[in-house]
Amino acid sequence: MKKVLVTGADGFIGSHLTEELVRSGYKVKAFVYYNSFNITRQMIAVSIIIFCLEYLEKNQIKKYIAGVFFAMLFHYSAIVCISHIWIMKKNIMSTINTIIILCLTYILGLFIIPKLITSLPIVGHYSAYIMDAESSGSVTRILLNAFFIFIIISCNNKKVKSYLNLFFVGIIIYNLFAYSSAVGRLALYFTFAQLFLYANLNSTYIFNTYTLRSFSFIYATIYYFIMLNANSGEIVPYKIWE
Repeated sequence: MKKVLVTGADGFIGSHLTEELVRSGYKVKAFVYYNSFNITRQMIAVSIIIFCLEYLEKNQIKKYIAGVFFAMLFHYSAIVCISHIWIMKKNIMSTINTIIILCLTYILGLFIIPKLITSLPIVGHYSAYIMDAESSGSVTRILLNAFFIFIIISCNNKKVKSYLNLFFVGIIIYNLFAYSSAVGRLALYFTFAQLFLYANLNSTYIFNTYTLRSFSFIYATIYYFIMLNANSGEIVPYKIWE
């Protein structure tokens, strides 16, 4: 009997892999880190990817792929960042097509995708983990989509087009899988591109700096108070019990 070691065996991917290996006759040793700060590990993986983007800009593909595999040591989901190699080379679509796609994915994520996911046999006893109705965030999704449309209309610098591509893909993922906190978090590997867009406020956009900063401040303030009201991500860590 062949022996297999599975790391992260209590996660979604690792648990299904472990079950399949056992059914196939393997002797599996499961290595888990209980209560392992899942979102923290993913943020570490995201940070590594951000650091490695410099390799993509220099067309050092092998180094970038090595960085992705290193990030996967912290969170398996980092493998989606291999797609950055292709996404960052493509030209962003026209504004009209972009708006149409954003609207369609928002509608699909609101009414159709949740039903499709729950009907998949693989979901099984992980349905509570995959589907989280409280994570739909309709208002925050509308804000994010509107903010991206504002950016793509105002941007006139080809230097940041590749980051617009990443941001665009992240919003699509968020739109489609907002009801799934587990799947929707994949968007984090793409929406971090906002950091590079904000860093170029002065030189990248056709609107004056005051207008851009004012719009960004209003957007961030509204988003924060929505999160504060919902206590999303435990912004307010303390509760008063009556």
